[in-house]
Amino acid sequence: MGHFVPKQKFKPNINRKGEKINMKKRLLASLMSLCLIVGLLPTAAFAVEADTTEEAPQAVVCEVTPGCTLEAGHEGNCVVAPAEGNSSEQENDPDAQPGGENGSEPADPVCGKLAGCVGDTHDPECPLYVAPVEPDEEPEEVPAPVEPAEENVILDPVPVVEDELSGTCGAEGNENSVTWALTQNEDESTYTLTISGSGAMADYIVSTSEDTRPWSAYKETITEVSISEGVTSIGNSAFRSMTALKKTNIPASITDLGDHIFRDDSALTTVEWGAGFNAPSITDTDSNSDTYTGTYVPTSMFDGCTSLGNGQELSEWLPDSFTGVGCAAFRNTAFSVDFDSWDELSYIGAYGFASMPNLTTVTVKNDWTFGLRDPNTCAAFQSSGLTAVTIEAGVESVLNTMFNDCTSLTSVSLPESVKKICASAFADTTSLQSIALNKVEEIDNYAFYGSGLKALTLPESITSIEKRAFLACSALESLYINSKEATVENLAFAGCTALKTIETAANTVVTLNSAFAADSSIDDAGAACTNVTELTAKGTLNGNIAELSGLKTLSVDGSSGQGDNGVLTNADRLPEVENLIITGDEWKVGNYTFAKQNNIKNLIVTADTVTCEDSAEAAFRSNETIETVQFTGNNVKLQRQMFMGCSALKWIDLSKVNTVTFENNCFGNDTNTEYTGGETNYFNKSCVIYVQNSTDATNARKVAANGAGIILVVNGGEVDTSATTPGFAAVSKASSILGGWYANSDFTGESVTSPTAGQTYYAKWIGMNDMDLQYGGSHKITVTGVELSGFQSDNTSVATVASDGTVTAAGVGTATISATGTYNGQQTTFKATVTVTPRVLSYWNKDSEPQENPGSITYAVSEEHQNISDLLTFKWKDEPKTEVALTDGTDIDYTYTVPTENGGSGIEATVDFLPMPQGEYQVKFNLVNPNYTFAKTGGGTTDTLTITANVTAEGMARAYIAAVKPTEAAFIYDGTGKLPAAGTLTAYKEDSTSSETVDIGDFTIHIEGLNDTTFSSTADGIKAGTNLSEISGLMLPSTPGAYVITVSAANESYYIYKSQVFNIQKATVTIKPNDKTAYVGDEVPALGAEDYTVTGLVGNDTLTTAPKLSYASTPDMSTTGTYTIKASGAVANDDLYNLAYEDGTLTVSRRSSGGGGGSSSTNYSISTPSNVDNGSIKVSPTRASKGSTVTITVKPDEGYVLDELVVTDKNGDTVKLTDKGNGKYTFKMPASKVEIEVSFTLAADPDVNQPFVDVSPDAYYADAVAWAVGNGITNGTSATTFGPDVSCTRAQMVTFLWRAAGSPEPTTANNPFTDVQAGSYYYDAVLWAVEQGITSGTSATTFAPDATVTRAQTVTFLYRAAGSPAVSGGSFADISADAYYADAVAWAVSEGVTVGTSDTTFSPNMNCTRAQIVTFMYRAEQ
Repeated sequence: MGHFVPKQKFKPNINRKGEKINMKKRLLASLMSLCLIVGLLPTAAFAVEADTTEEAPQAVVCEVTPGCTLEAGHEGNCVVAPAEGNSSEQENDPDAQPGGENGSEPADPVCGKLAGCVGDTHDPECPLYVAPVEPDEEPEEVPAPVEPAEENVILDPVPVVEDELSGTCGAEGNENSVTWALTQNEDESTYTLTISGSGAMADYIVSTSEDTRPWSAYKETITEVSISEGVTSIGNSAFRSMTALKKTNIPASITDLGDHIFRDDSALTTVEWGAGFNAPSITDTDSNSDTYTGTYVPTSMFDGCTSLGNGQELSEWLPDSFTGVGCAAFRNTAFSVDFDSWDELSYIGAYGFASMPNLTTVTVKNDWTFGLRDPNTCAAFQSSGLTAVTIEAGVESVLNTMFNDCTSLTSVSLPESVKKICASAFADTTSLQSIALNKVEEIDNYAFYGSGLKALTLPESITSIEKRAFLACSALESLYINSKEATVENLAFAGCTALKTIETAANTVVTLNSAFAADSSIDDAGAACTNVTELTAKGTLNGNIAELSGLKTLSVDGSSGQGDNGVLTNADRLPEVENLIITGDEWKVGNYTFAKQNNIKNLIVTADTVTCEDSAEAAFRSNETIETVQFTGNNVKLQRQMFMGCSALKWIDLSKVNTVTFENNCFGNDTNTEYTGGETNYFNKSCVIYVQNSTDATNARKVAANGAGIILVVNGGEVDTSATTPGFAAVSKASSILGGWYANSDFTGESVTSPTAGQTYYAKWIGMNDMDLQYGGSHKITVTGVELSGFQSDNTSVATVASDGTVTAAGVGTATISATGTYNGQQTTFKATVTVTPRVLSYWNKDSEPQENPGSITYAVSEEHQNISDLLTFKWKDEPKTEVALTDGTDIDYTYTVPTENGGSGIEATVDFLPMPQGEYQVKFNLVNPNYTFAKTGGGTTDTLTITANVTAEGMARAYIAAVKPTEAAFIYDGTGKLPAAGTLTAYKEDSTSSETVDIGDFTIHIEGLNDTTFSSTADGIKAGTNLSEISGLMLPSTPGAYVITVSAANESYYIYKSQVFNIQKATVTIKPNDKTAYVGDEVPALGAEDYTVTGLVGNDTLTTAPKLSYASTPDMSTTGTYTIKASGAVANDDLYNLAYEDGTLTVSRRSSGGGGGSSSTNYSISTPSNVDNGSIKVSPTRASKGSTVTITVKPDEGYVLDELVVTDKNGDTVKLTDKGNGKYTFKMPASKVEIEVSFTLAADPDVNQPFVDVSPDAYYADAVAWAVGNGITNGTSATTFGPDVSCTRAQMVTFLWRAAGSPEPTTANNPFTDVQAGSYYYDAVLWAVEQGITSGTSATTFAPDATVTRAQTVTFLYRAAGSPAVSGGSFADISADAYYADAVAWAVSEGVTVGTSDTTFSPNMNCTRAQIVTFMYRAEQ
């Protein structure tokens, strides 16, 4: 007979020991009394106003206390009102539990004395009626009672209280096809909601004021929703805001999903997708009416499920058939997401991944589509935990609020395709300190509001920065604008209170529209940028920058002064700037621009040209604060009255200016009292004016007020503008000693020690002078009145210096000569630059009357070989009597066209060789030595000359050699000498067809290397009729290169000249990997160091470096095929050989089956590391076929634990591992070879190191966690988290115990439980626990591994594992003496394992967390 569990409307919350049955009886008595009273009242007393449109749902009324409703949770003085207790744990103890129960005791129920009440039998309407339970089959005999296992608790019967716990929930028109039913869970306070039937569910409305679901009264007590196969849709808001819901499923029969299905189900942790589930197609319409249809996770489906996904990667958890996520689909969930591997993802609705704390990185793909809301809000990743963002090439904009409030974001990578950053895209990214904007053109409102940027560069592409784009970026310190032309709008940088420096790049035009002003709308956060102290505008800067009231240094391009909007156009646009720097190519000084402005102290003008606008004058007139002025450009014009009346001016430096123009009165006194305000403003009499030369000094004196200004001519000296006191002491010259200041430019008279106003002085410098020398020249250094010593050269390849100061030019270039010089007791290091130029050569012919640079040379044909250099000589241009020997190839090259046999056009070659036969040739002289150059006719120098060579043969006729025929013009290197001719040497009178011979005498044969080929060989005195193959004494070339061979002879009447250019080419060495064969299932054949063949090497030659062999692609040994083997990286003698490669082939075939048919499976290899540190790994088997189970056993060395174990297939994809416990893992073999990687790491020291971020050192369970990890009982929920508050399952609990016992092998393979599968991680642990008597399962055939373990079950497991020792004494008020766990609790208390959840309660049915379990085990172990 089954257990009787009646339907209930409520149950009394009474758990006191020994009083449960009596309390229920008293409650029923009270209920009966109430019913009798109610029956006497008139019917009208219960009337309610009717709804004429539809039947209003009736409130569920408490039948014990009038005025109380179940929805209100039992109100007022209801006798079943729940007791108020403390829901927080006590002192962080694992045993903390809500407080005690209400102690009031309602009266027992009494008989209603109805018509059916006779004796002990009661009318069905009577409160004491108990319905009989009718068995499905013939009743079984009830066995004798035995002590129940903790999992098989028989509930006390409770009275029947009628309520709606089931009904229909089908869609309109199909209402009855889908039903719902609530079943009470074992804890008697929560429910499981089951949706059954076939067809679609109805849609529901859930809001703060309305909830149309039929189970809404129980929404806070439903912990599980079970949807049966056959249901085809889940309606809108079906299970929304069910805050107790922990587990649900979505069957494969679902073909439609509504919106908001599980929204705000904050306790939901488990969603099981049906096998074969296919995501239905849905439509998401955004705020711009764009419609997106696809297999998307619907709007807000899991929005607010804050417990869902902890420790899970979303793309692995979600069925592959989903290709996108709708609006807010996963907002506020705990998933991590590997976007790089989520290939199916194509659509993301607004807020799709918002507020997900475990997001870390994302690459925004170009082919993703985003939906928008409100009206252009993307917010796809808003408020998430992202730390790094990459935008893929092709994406053009970062959408509105896309990364808003991503406070952990530190890295953003934008491609050049991104042109726009939309509104609030990176707002409140407080950890983002930098970003490269690349080719961005627009930055919209609030785009970086409140971000953590410290330094910002606006790129060349930027055209607009909208209002408040960088508002309240309070960490921003520097701003660099590189835009060609950009407008920065109002308040763009308001609130950037840390901003100190602003710079714009050259060639830019930037317009500032009060960009740095205060934004009063956000109080202090929008303050003006008053801390900016330096603004550098290298391009044009327009607009008003008066809001930069703290600006001290302003550097602007001179062109910014042009135009109506330039910052230099009107002085009132400048804040209190003290240092003004004008840069660029030109500054047109405006009219009265800075006149009478008492703020600028220092003016530096680096603009190359300074002019004035038409009729402009008096730029700094009567400016009584300006103290220093420096110009460094090439041409400077000081406008009329430019510095007139500048009474505080201390110095003006014009010493670096090449050309200075002084307009009238530019250093005069301002006597116009009407302009000055009543008094004359005098130009400072003591102002020092530094100029470069005496001409500038004369002109400056003309425009200075009478008796005013000290003019110093620096004569090449440098002015130290940082000197405290201007004057003589501020001027110096490198590598020189000041010989004094003189009142005359010729340094006559006495030197002056202190200047006088109204006077001009000239600096005299003592030092070594720079020098120019030709190669080979010399010069001795002396300085009048100076003792020189310690001469040195910093480049002796250019110039050497002797101890007496003689410098010799050693090569073209520059060098610095230094020496110590002493003058009038002053000592310094003198320096001089030596510039060495090439020495000029001329060439002369060697005729009887030599000519310089004749332009042509003439010589007669000869029977002997001659060089061009034999007919010429070279001399110094400045010493024509001195001949200079030039070495061919080192100093000079000769280039001409080597003729063919008959004097026709041949090839251009570099060779010191006489052109022949008779004719006119152009010969080039090319100087190779950089220290030489040729004098050109008419002046100048050159490194290349061309002259005409005339070859004459007066009185001689040309004869021919008929038998000397070219064999070939090109040879291949084979190590032997090459002769490109054959036959006998016989001279013929006319041409090659003539038969009349000529006695021409002996022959000469010469072979010469061309171009860079060095070779020369001659054989002469060869008799006519000699066969060329028999000539001795002629060395033949054998190495690759270009050559010319000539055959010549001559007498008084005839000459013979025949030439042939030929080449010896490099031999080709071919390297080919050896072909290989293998069978399917074999290991990939290794490529050995000598698995190749070399052809083409000559003689005993070898490769200098052997080739490297590799497969072009990794062979797939699971099937037949061919694979290319490549060779590369070989080296041979480069002077002799060219390298060529051919491919080898690996052929993979199947072994012969041996005939007769049949089939065989392929075994694939399993690779393990050859060397493993700090542990060992074993694999069984070492080869396996597809689908086979492979077991890996890892064993860490003492003090180490497993760090990582990864199995990958041939494609690099990870193969799923199953943890079998005790260091054993299994996987299913894929259809390819696999590779295993393993590593071990130091074990955590429980006394020192705590690896988990969610375990505080002060937590009550900290030591217990460290002990459990150190003993291999658990490794945490991840490498950095332990999950202390996560509930444990029964499977996990027995696994912990099994590991603590050393993970012993069970002695039997008999598994009584149908829900414990072989291969599961807890399989051995469960069998061991049954053998040890620790558990007997939840029934004879079930263990319920996934059920949450309670506190009672936990201490019972521990008690039985300890041997169930005898105990005595009671424990807690909520522990019945006959409860199966009573002794276990008493033992746990006596052993200090627990102290209960309060002084009087243990809370046996409370779920046990991971922290509590390891704490119990740790205490039990002590």
